[in-house]
Amino acid sequence: MTGPSTGRIGREVDAAEVAALRAGRSDEPWYGSAAEAAELPATGVSGAEAEEAQRRVAPFLYGRWTDETRAHHEADRVRPPSWLYEAFYRGNPAEHEAAQRLRFLRSLSVPVLALAGAEDCVAGTRPAVLTSSLYRDGRLETIPRAGHHPWLDEPEYFRDLIESFLRD
Repeated sequence: MTGPSTGRIGREVDAAEVAALRAGRSDEPWYGSAAEAAELPATGVSGAEAEEAQRRVAPFLYGRWTDETRAHHEADRVRPPSWLYEAFYRGNPAEHEAAQRLRFLRSLSVPVLALAGAEDCVAGTRPAVLTSSLYRDGRLETIPRAGHHPWLDEPEYFRDLIESFLRD
């Protein structure tokens, strides 16, 4: 099973899809601030300014921005160990490493469940689509009304998918 932000090789986000998902939220009261803040990291902000931008972008992580998701975002500040963070976020591997990784993944014959939140305004659905397409027994599930944290946005739907996958 893969998480919401991994793809075949790296993050592999479709920027046009994410932009369309974000635009679909333009009627939300927080949208203007979040959309503006989403552009800031590209301008090279850092430190307190970057943290503030992350706080403003937070609604894009969820299918709905509610008191519960606000609390989740505020509590969800534990960072992974630096070596893990660096390995995940450093970008895609070199071309020869990517080809080797893809060959290895295609050689596996195991059931794989790739999940995507239909409202994930951070990663979109493309990473999960690409992941599921790698495996002979790959299964893609897109969770309606869910963002980057589908277990929080749609807990029953998420649980039912996982239980069904584990039973099969």
